[in-house]
Amino acid sequence: MPTALTIYDKLIELPLFQGMSGSDFQDIVARVRFDFRRYSRNTTVANSGDRCDGLLFLLDGELEMVSTSADRSYRVTEFIIMPGVLEPERAFGLQQRYLHTYRTHSICNFLHIGKDDTLLLSSEFMVFRLNLLNIISTQSQRFQKELWRHHPENDREKILRFLSTHCTKQTGKKIFHIKMRQLAAETGLTRNEVSKVLNELESTGKIQLQRGIINVPKMETLWL
Repeated sequence: MPTALTIYDKLIELPLFQGMSGSDFQDIVARVRFDFRRYSRNTTVANSGDRCDGLLFLLDGELEMVSTSADRSYRVTEFIIMPGVLEPERAFGLQQRYLHTYRTHSICNFLHIGKDDTLLLSSEFMVFRLNLLNIISTQSQRFQKELWRHHPENDREKILRFLSTHCTKQTGKKIFHIKMRQLAAETGLTRNEVSKVLNELESTGKIQLQRGIINVPKMETLWL
């Protein structure tokens, strides 16, 4: 059973608890139910469509996040290594189910806080409430901004735009499981045009190609 000091050490690393005072943490530890979970490597933590019954925090380890298209014709795998909360916007609202599938890439430790305790934290601790609003607001603002970006001017930009808009974060390693003809259909290009751009990107070391797979070692370098 984690001690109050251990819980404190873990909470201060999480974005939702940053900025809280020592007395706040003492109050939280005394009143909030913490469910610590540990998963071994290659374990599914949550599937897309599973009910989101609270806030789930990654404390440490490496986590895979898999996003699949509506027709299941392609999917994207991203890797999460920083402590954070998984889809906090799904705990409430119209769609209270996970959008993505999460699998452990290494041994991972999690903290789960149920909805009742989330409401308690939001109503009685202003810093927590502001942090939660900031996370959800920032996500909404980024999505709205994306809708008004200029139209891609060439084949390369069309493909890069597709890759970037299908990632939740524009940094780190990404793996796109998509066939070339599907990527052509999604971008309005021919298969030959897609092949030419991808081969050019591979020649500069920005991506690595396998059959039906586009491996992007560092997403942040694609537009450079």
